[in-house]
Amino acid sequence: MVRWFGEYDPRTDKERRYSKSFKLKRGAEDFQSQQMEAFKGGQQRDKPEQISLKDFLSEWLKVKK
Repeated sequence: MVRWFGEYDPRTDKERRYSKSFKLKRGAEDFQSQQMEAFKGGQQRDKPEQISLKDFLSEWLKVKK
């Protein structure tokens, strides 16, 4: 099993946690090395959410208050 943390979420005051399991240890090691290289290369740890502008603005206004 490979586990990693995502980006910090200030609303929940926690980092998201991810995990992926494999049948063989070798598969987990290969995936881990790929993830580490991707993160070093600047890949985001979390996939960006697709939200509408309206939803973004309403969330922004809630946080702004």
